[in-house]
Amino acid sequence: MIHEKSRRGYFMIKNTLQTHADNQYLFILSQAYSGSTLLHKILSSSPQVSPLNTLGTREGFGLQAVQKHIDFSQIDQSEYELPWHLIKRIYHSFWDRSKALLLDKNPSYLYHWPSLIQQYSPHFLIVLTRDPYVLAKNFSMRNDTSLQKASTHTIASLRIQKRILDEVPNSILLRYEDLTLDPKRTLDQLHKRIPALTNSNFKGRFKIHNASGIPQEINNMNAIRLKQITLTEWSEINTIFQTNTELLERFNYGFRTEL
Repeated sequence: MIHEKSRRGYFMIKNTLQTHADNQYLFILSQAYSGSTLLHKILSSSPQVSPLNTLGTREGFGLQAVQKHIDFSQIDQSEYELPWHLIKRIYHSFWDRSKALLLDKNPSYLYHWPSLIQQYSPHFLIVLTRDPYVLAKNFSMRNDTSLQKASTHTIASLRIQKRILDEVPNSILLRYEDLTLDPKRTLDQLHKRIPALTNSNFKGRFKIHNASGIPQEINNMNAIRLKQITLTEWSEINTIFQTNTELLERFNYGFRTEL
């Protein structure tokens, strides 16, 4: 809390005294457990990027100044109206507005993307995806819910992400697999779409929410989770996925019966 207050106070003073850049908003819209913390850390290393929050999951909704204004029991319901007039004022007191790109992420943004882009303009939306079988397994394990419910959640989120890509001009698809297997090429492609995004550092070790909890270099962790899916679990996931093969293929993920 002390860190949060001091950070906010520092940027409130700095933003008052200095000239603002022509800010653009940069949001990561992903399902939980998609690698958004890793991507956020990489993007935050650019000298042109100001991350909203650098603690924990690195999300704006994680700020205590914001949390008291949000009903988290309804946060994942699209009909819930976020108090954007309060949230936006708080966000602007945490961003360094001398930077060109103001960055944030949160899985709940998927449910509120129409109001998000209305409030924050000009904007870029990075639509981050990951192997749906991995997402379903992760969601089931970490939320102690059935694989069928987790798979339904995964498909519903992919539908939202597809709609964003179809309807929002400045939305950019980025796959976890591409980021981890070839980060340089992936970041170069991002730079072409977002010219202000320069000199992001993808080298070194990152402390993220991986299975080991140990800082490590960028690495595709999918294989570890996929090996944990039993044949029975593959069948359970596929009761949902088999009727959504076209959606899976839209993101270059095929329908599979096993690893």
